[in-house]
Amino acid sequence: MIFGRSVFFPFLYFIQFIASITAFIPQSNQITLKHSQSANSFTQSTLKRYHIVNNQILLRETRQTHASSSESSNYTQSTFTPTNSSMVNLRGTIHAPITRSFRVRPRFHNENDKYASPPINPTTLLSSKYLETNVNKLLEWFQQIPSNNIVCITGAGLSTESGIPDYRGHDGSYQKGHKPMIHDEFMRFESSRQRYWGRSMAGYQYFQTRKPNIGHYSLTKLEKMNKIGVKYNNNVGSLSIITQNVDALHSESGTKHVLELHGRGKRLVCMNCGSHHSRHDFHQDLIQLNQEWIQQNIPQVITNSSTNTEARPDGDASLSSETDYGPIQIPPCNTCDDGFYKPDVVFFGDNVPKDDVNVCYSAIDAADGLLCIGTSLEVHSAYRFVKAAAKRKIPIGILNVGETRAERENDLFQIECEGQDRVTSLLTKIESPVGKTLELCVERMLEMENNDNLTSTPPQ
Repeated sequence: MIFGRSVFFPFLYFIQFIASITAFIPQSNQITLKHSQSANSFTQSTLKRYHIVNNQILLRETRQTHASSSESSNYTQSTFTPTNSSMVNLRGTIHAPITRSFRVRPRFHNENDKYASPPINPTTLLSSKYLETNVNKLLEWFQQIPSNNIVCITGAGLSTESGIPDYRGHDGSYQKGHKPMIHDEFMRFESSRQRYWGRSMAGYQYFQTRKPNIGHYSLTKLEKMNKIGVKYNNNVGSLSIITQNVDALHSESGTKHVLELHGRGKRLVCMNCGSHHSRHDFHQDLIQLNQEWIQQNIPQVITNSSTNTEARPDGDASLSSETDYGPIQIPPCNTCDDGFYKPDVVFFGDNVPKDDVNVCYSAIDAADGLLCIGTSLEVHSAYRFVKAAAKRKIPIGILNVGETRAERENDLFQIECEGQDRVTSLLTKIESPVGKTLELCVERMLEMENNDNLTSTPPQ
C-alpha cells in the first residue's frame, strides 16, 4: 500500500505536469483556410500584417513607423508575435501561424466611438452673435503671434462647403459605413482595382467639378497679406499650408505655398514605369471601354449627369453591394503598356514620401504658431506635426466643428507658466463653421489695417 502510494501520486503529478505543458503547444503550427469567401475575408482583414516577397506574403510584426494614409486611425491595426514566418500563397491556400500574442488596437479612438453621435451640423452655428464671438477669438489667437510665422494644417472639413463629403463630420462618409481603399489591396488584387475604378466612374465626375469655397479663398488672402507662411531651411523654402486633402482646391484658389501631404486625386501614376497621367483623360478611356457595364449599373454617367447622393471623399461613390465589377476593363499605362495606374494619393497603409515629411517638420521648426483648420487630427500623418509644435511650446489654434484628437489628449499640450504655480494649454479651440469664420476674420484684419493706415497718415 505504501509502495502503491509512493508510485501513484508522483505518477499523477507527472501526468498533470505533462498536460499543463501540452495545453500551451498548438496541435499544428498552421491554421489552413481554403481559398473561399472566408479566406478572402481573412486576407482583406489582415493585409497590414503581410509583405510581398516573390509573389508570396510573409507574415510580419506590424508597427506603424511611418505616416499612414488619411484613413489610418480608423482601421484596425494588429501587433503579432509570430512563432515562425509562415507563408500565404496568393493563388491557393492561406496559412496563418498560431501566435503567442495577438493584441488589436481599437479601430476607433475608444470602444464607443463608432456609436457616438457625429458633430453637430455647422450650419446651425451661423448666427451673427455666435460668429462674432468666434471671429474675435480667432483674431486674438493671430494677434499673439506678431511675427506671423504661422503654418496651417487643413483637412476634409474645409472642403465640405465645396460639396465634397468629409470622413468624420456631421454627414461624414464613416457615418454611412465607408471603408477606405487599402494600398496593399489595390496593388495585389485586380478585383480590388476593378471595384475601385467602377465606383470612381460613378463618383469622379462629380468630384472633379468641385470648386474652391470661401475658406480656400480666405486662406489665399491670408497668405497674400503675409499673415500665414514660414521660411525654412535658411530661407530656401516657403510653406503656408499642409493639407491632408487630395482635391487640389488650395492650388485652384491661388495659394502658392501648399504641400499636399496625401497627394493629388486628379493625377495618376503608373505602378510599373512611374509615369504620370491625367485622371480626367484616363476616365474618358475607362468610360469608353465599359459602356455596357455603365449602362447596366450607373446610367447617369452616360447622360453626363452628376450627383453627390453617394459621393465619397476620395472621388468614388457608393454602389449596391450586389454590383458585379468583374466585367470592368481597365486601360493600361499609355507609356509602358504594361503597368496599371493608381491615383497619385496615399491610400491607407501606404507611406507619405519622406521628403514631404521632412519639409513639414522643417516648417514646424520655423513656425511661431500652428493653425489646424477643418480637421479632427485623427490621422497620425498630420497629428505628429501638431505634437512636434507642442514640443516647441508654440500656440496651436484649432478651427473645427467637433472634438479633435488634440483635445482628447490635452495633457500633451499642457505647459507650466513661468514664475507661476499653474499650467496652461497651448491649444485654443474655435468651434465655428470654417469658411464663414475665416472670411469674416480676413475682413476684420483688412479693416484694422485700413484704420492703422489712416491713423498713421499725417494730416495734410
